[in-house]
This record gives sequence, structure tokens and C-alpha cells, in this order.
Amino acid sequence: VGTPDLISSFNLNGLELEKLIRFDYTNPISSRRCSSTGVCVGLRGVQLGIRTTYAAIEVESVNANTEVKFVNAWLVTGAGRQRHLASTNSKLGIRTFKTWSASFALSDLPWGGTIEVEYTVAGVPEKTTLQVMP
Repeated sequence: VGTPDLISSFNLNGLELEKLIRFDYTNPISSRRCSSTGVCVGLRGVQLGIRTTYAAIEVESVNANTEVKFVNAWLVTGAGRQRHLASTNSKLGIRTFKTWSASFALSDLPWGGTIEVEYTVAGVPEKTTLQVMP
């Protein structure tokens, strides 16, 4: 739902992507990286659909006044590197914690692969690579 290059929401059969991915907040994120700008990005959950891999990417900033914006995500597996099909595109601003959602074509099981996340912090590009654990 949205306009070209700007997705305001993503849902499947009326369910928001965040509800399609199982979250377990009792366990720490196994793949999380923090940058020198104080932004931490981690993989909160991965869920397989019939033809799609869904990922929940958790982003947190120590500075509530810094705008953090999702740009791109790639899933890298033995089958190659593919850009996300769709994603939420919400900015992190007043709140210091947000979950971005991304979906990828299911061409190979994601376990053992990586998800590369590209985002901006106050307009400056940053990139991190997260391991997809089974």
C-alpha cells in the first residue's frame, strides 16, 4: 500500500507483516550490530512463506532526535544476492526503537545466509550485515 518507491504499509491477506513473523522478545537477538553513530540493527525474526521469506529487522538508536531511515535490504544465500521485494519504510525519530519488515523471494532457504541492511542516519548512509540463524 502506498505510492511508487514509498510503501506505507505491507500486508498479506489483511495481516500486517509484523503479525506474520513470530517475535520472541524473551530471547536476545542473535545477530545484532551497532555503529559508531549509536544505531543498532538486528534481526528479530525470519519467517518462511510459500514463496516468500519475511524478515523483521529491529533498529534502535541511542539518540531519539536522530532520524534513521530504511533504504534497502538484500538476502544473500547460496542461490545469490537478491534485493527485497517489499518493505516498510518508516523512519525512526521520536521513538528510539522500531521494527522494519522486508520480504524476499524464496529461492533458497535463508538459514546460514545473511541480510544486508542499508539505511541512513541523519541523511548519512550506513550499511550492516546480519547473519540468519536457524
